[in-house]
This record gives sequence, structure tokens and C-alpha cells, in this order.
Amino acid sequence: MVQNMCEMHYTTSPGYCIDGDVDETISYIPSHFEYITCELLKNAFRATVELSNRSNRSAHPPIQITITKGEGYVGVRIRDQGGGISKSNMRNVFEYSWSSMQESGESADDSGSGSSMAGMSMQTNLALQQGIGGPIAGLGFGLPMARLYAEYFGGSLDIVSMEGYGCDVFLKLRSIEGSVEEKQI
Repeated sequence: MVQNMCEMHYTTSPGYCIDGDVDETISYIPSHFEYITCELLKNAFRATVELSNRSNRSAHPPIQITITKGEGYVGVRIRDQGGGISKSNMRNVFEYSWSSMQESGESADDSGSGSSMAGMSMQTNLALQQGIGGPIAGLGFGLPMARLYAEYFGGSLDIVSMEGYGCDVFLKLRSIEGSVEEKQI
């Protein structure tokens, strides 16, 4: 889904590879897991494509997704080569309503049509109208909400940025196996 959103917004997309404990399963709330991973992947895909465009890279390096299973938890690392996050922006990434889209200089006019809303491309607006997608970035709620979901159920979300190269995002989710009565939320 994220790869399709990236294609729709940028008309190009990096590939991805999944390694580690790819056959492992975890008990978790599917909609929360999907939301978290979708937001993290949207950031990785967007950063990779935008850096490729700025630096005239001939091909996008793939996004690397590594899955590990520990005792009672699953770990997911998402590694991109999208240029990393500057030190000044790092302190803002988990702030609600802050978006690097504002920093990138994209405007409501970037699609060339002059009618795009909130910095979204014409393709993204059409997808929203048809109910098949949403913006790849710009609302400022993706990372804060992803971290909130992870922490609410005993997990964590951390970002390590190598400015000029890319980011490693570490998601750790506690398995919610067992009966509901055993859980204290």
C-alpha cells in the first residue's frame, strides 16, 4: 500500500526487502500495527525518493525492513537511505502538527494545477476523493500517533538519524497474548 501511495504521489518508488524472523507471528491489534508500520514506511519511502530527486541518484536504494522476535515482543527496524533528519528537526518529529513537509518547500501549487489542497498533489487529492489513499506526508500526526500507539501497549518507537545518509527506526511491540483479564491498560 505505501509503495502504491508513493507511486501515486511521486510517480516513482523505491523497492524494499524484508529480512530477519520473517515467519514469526505476534498477537497484536492489527489496525494499530498497520497504522504504525504504514506511517513509518511512508516516511522512509518519501525521504528516499525526495533525496534521490534532489541528488539526481539514478536509482532509489531499497528500504530495509528487519523483523526480530524476542520473548513477549517483536522488533521491527526500518532502514532508509533518505538523507536522515537534521539535528534541528529531530527535536520536532514527535510534536503534533509539525511536519517536515513544511520545511521541504512544497506548496499547494507543486502539482502544477494550482488547485491542490494542503500541499497534496493532484493525484493524492483524486485518491482521497475516490477513497483509495491519503497524503504521503504533511499532516504532522504520523510519528506522534505511531509512538503513542506503541507506548500505550508497552512498546517503544525510537529513531536514529545519520544526517546526510538515512534513518534507522526501531519499533518494539509487546505481544498481547493471554486473556484480557490479565492485561492492565
